[in-house]
Amino acid sequence: MSDPLPFAIRRPRLTLGLVLLAALVAAPGLTKLRLRTDGHALVPHDAPQVQIDRAIRAEFGLTDPIVVVLRSDGPDGIYNATTLSQLANLTRSLQQLEGVDPDDVSSLATEKSHRVRTGTLNFLDLLDPLPQTPAELTTLRDDVRRIDLYRGTLVSRDERAAAIYVGVREATERLPLYHRIRQVVQDCGIDPQTVHITGSPVAESLLGTHILEDLGVPVTLIDPRCASLSEPAARSPRDLESLRLWIAHHVGLLPIAIAVMTIVFIIAFRSLAAVALTWLKIVSCLIIVFGIMGWIGSPIYLTTAVIPVILIAIGVSDEVHLFNRYARRLADATPQNGESTSRWTSERAGHNLAAALGEVRRPIILTSVTTAIAFLSFVLSPLEPVRAFGLFTALGAMVCLAWALTGTPAAAVLLHPRWFHRANRSGETHSDRPSRLVRLGLAVARRPREVAGALVVVLGLASLGIGRVEIQDSWIDGFSPASRFHRDTRLFNDAFLGMHVLYVCVDTGAETLKGTLNESQIDHFALGLPGDLASDPASLIGRRVELSRDGPPPENNTIMTPVHTTRIKTAARQGDRIVVGIERLDGSPRFTMGIQKGELIRFEIRRRRLTDPTTLTAVRELERFLAARAEDRVGGALGPAAYVETTSYLARGRLDEARTIPKDASQLDFVWKWFANLRGPRRTRATIDADYARGIISVYMNHANFRDTARLIGAIRHYERDHLAPIGLSLSLAGDVAVSQALIAAIVSTEVRSVSLSLLGVLVVCVVITRSLKWGLLSILPCGLAVPINFAIMGWCGIPLGVATSMFAAMTIGIGVDYAIHFVERFRREQAAGLDAPDAVSRSLGVAGGGILIDALSVGLGFSVLMLSQVPANARLAIMVVASIATCLLATLCVLPVALLSRRIAADSVEPQNDS
Repeated sequence: MSDPLPFAIRRPRLTLGLVLLAALVAAPGLTKLRLRTDGHALVPHDAPQVQIDRAIRAEFGLTDPIVVVLRSDGPDGIYNATTLSQLANLTRSLQQLEGVDPDDVSSLATEKSHRVRTGTLNFLDLLDPLPQTPAELTTLRDDVRRIDLYRGTLVSRDERAAAIYVGVREATERLPLYHRIRQVVQDCGIDPQTVHITGSPVAESLLGTHILEDLGVPVTLIDPRCASLSEPAARSPRDLESLRLWIAHHVGLLPIAIAVMTIVFIIAFRSLAAVALTWLKIVSCLIIVFGIMGWIGSPIYLTTAVIPVILIAIGVSDEVHLFNRYARRLADATPQNGESTSRWTSERAGHNLAAALGEVRRPIILTSVTTAIAFLSFVLSPLEPVRAFGLFTALGAMVCLAWALTGTPAAAVLLHPRWFHRANRSGETHSDRPSRLVRLGLAVARRPREVAGALVVVLGLASLGIGRVEIQDSWIDGFSPASRFHRDTRLFNDAFLGMHVLYVCVDTGAETLKGTLNESQIDHFALGLPGDLASDPASLIGRRVELSRDGPPPENNTIMTPVHTTRIKTAARQGDRIVVGIERLDGSPRFTMGIQKGELIRFEIRRRRLTDPTTLTAVRELERFLAARAEDRVGGALGPAAYVETTSYLARGRLDEARTIPKDASQLDFVWKWFANLRGPRRTRATIDADYARGIISVYMNHANFRDTARLIGAIRHYERDHLAPIGLSLSLAGDVAVSQALIAAIVSTEVRSVSLSLLGVLVVCVVITRSLKWGLLSILPCGLAVPINFAIMGWCGIPLGVATSMFAAMTIGIGVDYAIHFVERFRREQAAGLDAPDAVSRSLGVAGGGILIDALSVGLGFSVLMLSQVPANARLAIMVVASIATCLLATLCVLPVALLSRRIAADSVEPQNDS
């Protein structure tokens, strides 16, 4: 009695209806998908760098700017009336944009000069009034050069470009704001060829659009007004790189992947039915996976955006082997020379399909499970986008498996066999005629010494290449060199101090001494403080003292000053008190506060060390040290000391000798007040805290990357230990440049964990299913060889190990192990049927080799489509995966037969479980 047909073949309509219903239920989740491409999505949320960055940004009100650069190529650069008028108009328009705080917009049009409006103490803006005459333009240029702080920040070093910084708050939507800024530029009538827009918020916006375009989804589906986001480079291909961008932008990777895979299937099977059923499965599985992502609120990251292409590539492999076996059975059973066609009834087709499914069920289950395990290894990554990639790709692999065992057989049995069979007019069965693949495989297998020697040479070269692999990444590298954004960013980095900013927070130590004094302890210019307030009275000299009432003023007090602030000039211990002399900054506290007999007055003495000339001088040395690190991509450094020096220069008649830090504390206090008046509350807050205990040094970096930033941070920590720690100063680092360093450890951790867990998980599954450690090791042999070889390719070709490329090794294991599993399973089946090792290898090459070759070809071509991606990281990932697939294929067809023909293995004949 023959085995009963599988349920999917016995009840095909019910089975097909159920699997299509699953896709229908998941489909509404697609409308809930959202993009997340911001830089913080790529770093661990609990990383110390992220937490420090968040705290410093909140304290100082720091934002990530969109930078709009206006360029003029005339002989006077930007110092002409037309360009300056455009700059002023564009600045005002940007300040009025929805979602933009006017105080977060800065340019030459918003900054104060040292000049005041006639008859007032109000400082004029640099462009107020707007210069028109040659003399006025020359004065403006001279002022900007003298101020010096604006060169390289607001004005390019060659004076041919001016920048407008638009601060973007965390809650602001990047993509609509970027569109509105481009629209404002257009409305202002400025030639778009003279305007360059860059900044990390722009990178996040464009990455999102590139991801959608890669998937073939129009950006206008997110925002109908974003049609103008298309880049000129993508519209007019002039070379291979811009042609690649044009194809990805106008066509999309999914349609290309579909076309490529369709052509492969038509060539391999000459069956449109096989193509149609495969795409029915792939589309349904994509709907299920992304629908689930939408339902549970998982965003589309840069990593998960490539899942469709990956599932298309790996999802077809099951059908490759199923239809390959089904077509072979139908071809061998085709009526010959008028033979009865009764064998072509639906029942006979069902039995042929069931037999083909029985042959491949075990290996496709094994390959799908091992592929899912390899992708699940990413779940332990510290990077959330990588975890999501691993989880949902593994889910997709299992959905594809479930569909291959149910939906595909159910749909295939409903179609007439003639849609699948390939005519066999020779009268021979496939087993009667060895193919070229068989002859080639056997020829290689009979030369074990040559194969072993070649392996030794290849692995030796690989060991040299692996040492050349670098952990490297930069968010500008997320864009093609032919893209407009890449060119704009490079222009800014070359002309200005740099786009990337490392915030160095200098902490001088917070200390506040508090207490109360009665009226007898407050003299006109002296205070009698408690004796236990300080062990060394001299440590109080230079500190600020704030006096305030400990309650409401007396009813008859008509004095309006509730708080008196002064500074300690002298301090000495007298009995049980510390008597300090105070400066006459605002007169006597007894007079200004109207202190009366019996009244208690609160005092607070803060350690405002950044108002101390000695401390600020140490900070200035740090700023100079940072600015001199040109070898680490540093373009310049601006901080509290640099601002004080410039403000002192402006406040003291623009004398060159005045461009220094005042040596007297009271003079320094005066300069800080001038600085606050010139900069305003918002920009003062971005430089120094209210207690003058913490300040921000902005270190501008051009073309920053992980390696150079890591070297710079190391140098900063050495400087802190040697020069700052001894005087009680400490440093904290913030900004995107600092946060991105958290990726280094995360990338290394991801690589080590994913490779280790993938190999271990795949080996365990193979051992459990085959019930043999030997067969498990043989199954992972090809992909085990491919991993070091392809790391060597990265090293020799200069491909860096980044977020995307760190995933290729585990993917190699998950995908490449499939070929060896199919080959080993076929070999064991043939040995169980009584064939000796050479004949079993020959038969395995003939029966399984064609399916393996088609599988590798289809998966490789599917992944190769990613090489057209507008995101270079995805293109590099595709290169590595395709190289890995080719290596696994060669190792399966050349190295694995040699191993199987070894004496020890050839003598072993283990019958696999019969699941047909």
